[in-house]
Amino acid sequence: MESLARLGRAGLPAVALLICASVPALAQADFCGLSVHVVSEKDDPNDTQVTILDFSSGTILGIVPTERGVAEYCDTGFGALQIRVPFCTAVQNRAIAPDWRRTMDVTVTLTESACRVIFPVIIDYLPSGCQFLLRVRDEKGAPIVGAHLRGGEPTTSDRFGRLYHFDRMKTQQAVIVDAPGMEPKAVNLDCSVRIFDKEVPITLTRLGPQQ
Repeated sequence: MESLARLGRAGLPAVALLICASVPALAQADFCGLSVHVVSEKDDPNDTQVTILDFSSGTILGIVPTERGVAEYCDTGFGALQIRVPFCTAVQNRAIAPDWRRTMDVTVTLTESACRVIFPVIIDYLPSGCQFLLRVRDEKGAPIVGAHLRGGEPTTSDRFGRLYHFDRMKTQQAVIVDAPGMEPKAVNLDCSVRIFDKEVPITLTRLGPQQ
């Protein structure tokens, strides 16, 4: 995938060890982009917590406790992530590039002296074009659930206010984002010049009282 190629060009560490692919997840309902499985040498679930960080800045995005050995981080975009698991330095300084089409599965096996890590690899590619992730919020910055994207592939925002849209290269498209009780907003999605993954913040305002 092109987002992974960009990581390589930026000089970030490779993340390819074994392939762990899930069924493509195009639905917008509570899609989780990252799933970390922490197990013992005997493959038993390990109760711990996983820290999720922005790879570029090192900012902590969330601390997620495992449930039956699994920690899911759902509010992903296109930015590379880093994870930290107690007693496992092997996961540090590794860039994980989220893919909106499927969950990125990372498996951490804790041993008495060290740990083993299986990172995900993307082996298929999108057509040449641009991926847009629209983050829809209200005036107070709260995510809007159930916002609609009109003008492209019909989609509905999830609990994080995310709307995904893909455009082929050399296209420019005007779409409308709306939600119940909110003023619709026109957005121009431009993929006419170059290929990229882009997150687009959208703020919707509430409709005024009817006259």
